[in-house]
This record gives sequence, C-alpha cells and structure tokens, in this order.
Amino acid sequence: MKQQQIKDFVIPARPDILIRLGELIQKGDPGIDEVAELVRADVSLYANTLAMINSPFFGLRRKVTAVNTAVRILGVKRTLRIVEVAALRSTLGNSEEMEPFWQEANLVATVAGQLCRHFGFISRDDAYTLGMMHNCGVPLMVKECPGFNRFYQDHSLMDPYDVMELEKDLFHVNQYRVSAEIVSAWMMPDCIAQAIDLQPYYTTILADNSFDEEVCSLLAVLLLAKEFSLKFATLWGFEDDYQPVLAMDPIQERLGLTSQDLVNIQNAVFNSLRVDDRGIVPR
Repeated sequence: MKQQQIKDFVIPARPDILIRLGELIQKGDPGIDEVAELVRADVSLYANTLAMINSPFFGLRRKVTAVNTAVRILGVKRTLRIVEVAALRSTLGNSEEMEPFWQEANLVATVAGQLCRHFGFISRDDAYTLGMMHNCGVPLMVKECPGFNRFYQDHSLMDPYDVMELEKDLFHVNQYRVSAEIVSAWMMPDCIAQAIDLQPYYTTILADNSFDEEVCSLLAVLLLAKEFSLKFATLWGFEDDYQPVLAMDPIQERLGLTSQDLVNIQNAVFNSLRVDDRGIVPR
C-alpha cells in the first residue's frame, strides 16, 4: 500500500548517545558502568531515563536512583529501549502542555504490556516500545504545525482513517506517518514502525492473509491496547462517556478471538490495573 511521503518536515536525528549505545551492544556485552557513563553524559536524558525506569510499567520493587542499578536489574538491551523513549521525550520537549500526551502513551504501553500475558508472539519490550511510540509524531506535529494541538484534542476519538484524511488536508502530513518515520529514523524495529504506520488501514490490512503476519499481529495488539485504554480511562472518569473508536471484528479475527475471549481478556487486563496518585498503573 502506497504511503504518503513526508516533505519539508524535519524528523529529529537519532541522538549520538543512542548511536554509541547501539555500537557498544553490537560489539558484544558492554559493561554496566560503561552504559551508565554514556547516559550520565546528558543530564536531561539521565533524569528522563530514571523517571521512565521507575514508572509502574516495569514493576520495580524499590525506586531506582542510578542507571547502573537499572542496567543490572533490567539488562542492557531493555535499558536501551527505555533510553530511546526517554531521549525522544527530551528531544521533543517535556512541556506541561504535552504531559497528557505522554500519560496517554504510557497507559497504552501499560495495557499492551498486560496483553503480553495473553499473546505469546509479542515481548514485553516490544509492547513497551509499541505503546510509547504509537503516536510519537504528535509532539513533533504540535511543534511544527500551527493549530495541530487543538485539532488533536478535538479529533483524537475518531477512526484513524478519518483522522489521517483530515490531517493530510489540513497539515499535509499525518501523525501515523510521522510516528513511523521517527521510529525508523531512530533505528527501532521495522515491524513496529510498520504497525504504527498502518493504523489507519487496519480493517484492510488485518483481513489480508498475505500481509506480513508479525506486523499484523503487532498492529492488532496495538489497536486492542488503545481501545482497552480508552475504555478503562472512561470507567475511572479520566475520559467522558465511552464510545468505541475501532471496529473489533477484524482485530478479533486476526487474533483468533471469540467475543467471549475478548470479554475475558478485557476483564483480566482491567483487573490487573489500579488507580493511584500516579494515575493508572499495574497492580
């Protein structure tokens, strides 16, 4: 399926620290102190990395105050995933205006992480990246496209295809394409970039048995995580009355779920979450 090309839209370059971390991993098993020293070189990134490591998603029993400790607990590759998202957050800005966006992304990542228990084909690390990056183009479009923030707030509960068409008309790019471009430019897994990119076309893609199975599976889990996140947030009063955004039939069929399966998984996910002063978190 031909995708819209981004023109005259600058995708932020992958920070040098991520390139150097990637090179260390490719060369072998880097030392804990070696990884921590690189992250410490950027004060903002270091702070953002620690904040994300201590988020409820990773379920650490005690607060981590040093990246060295995080690497020891989570491992180098998982820490790199966290640093990637923290670097993106630092690059795009950590303003109060964008905090609701990051909270939404974190909720989708949290729900996707809970869905890993039901679908063995997706790892917890991929679920985290998929959830946190699924609309990472939004902060960049807020910065680059006048009026986009208001548009996003007013149209976030529309079908992805309709949102894409409106964004193309008004801003000449769309959030799904921009998000996928960022994921690709930052050398994250290509299957994740494709799943993010294809969100507007999910009804067609998920019904196409000739399309890449891994991409379709990731896309289906992402969409399920988004719908469950919205419904759970509504139940706790974080959103207005719940109205389904996505068609469940193609998602169920791709994942081989009956309607009762879907209800059971939803109940299990909801029971695995709770609300505290940090928002919606795993139990």
